Amino acid sequence: MDGENRISRRKALKRMGAGAAIAWSAPVLSSLRTPAFAQPYPPRCDPTDCEFVCGQGFVVCGQGSQGFDCVCDHDLQDNCLCLNDAFCSDLAACGPAGECPSGTHCIPTSCCDTPICAFDCGQLPDGAQPAGSGTTLSGKVY
Repeated sequence: MDGENRISRRKALKRMGAGAAIAWSAPVLSSLRTPAFAQPYPPRCDPTDCEFVCGQGFVVCGQGSQGFDCVCDHDLQDNCLCLNDAFCSDLAACGPAGECPSGTHCIPTSCCDTPICAFDCGQLPDGAQPAGSGTTLSGKVY
């Protein structure tokens, strides 16, 4: 071998180290995923989406639990919320002063016969069945 084609041991080790670093970093970097647009949970409604009047339509704000849509409506404190649509028979009535179990909101304007305690989008009471029948918070009849 002539002297022109030889490389020093130090240079060879540096090249091998750089090659190993590239080989290691390629799968690591390609496995990092950053979502472009993260969705808030529960979904939020714009106040203009909460002009809900039973029988006159509603704004769907997300996909809820067990096949129900989520709809925008106001609670007693006039907060515009994204709520899981559910059968009225599966929801508790609000207490005399608008009390509801933890994790629910008193909704006075639903299509149920009385103000009801509704769940945030994606939440439903135990035993709620989307294949049942009856009227829902949004006024859908199954």
